[in-house]
Amino acid sequence: MIDEIKLITLLKEKKLSGEELAKIFGTSRVAVWKKITKLKT
Repeated sequence: MIDEIKLITLLKEKKLSGEELAKIFGTSRVAVWKKITKLKT
């Protein structure tokens, strides 16, 4: 499961790409982007 707080922190501080985030969370890039778009709304 993708931890929302960790995801937001990594996005803001490290400016990682979706592929790098997917590796960190052990999920697909699509799952990461779905989570991000869900958080934005």
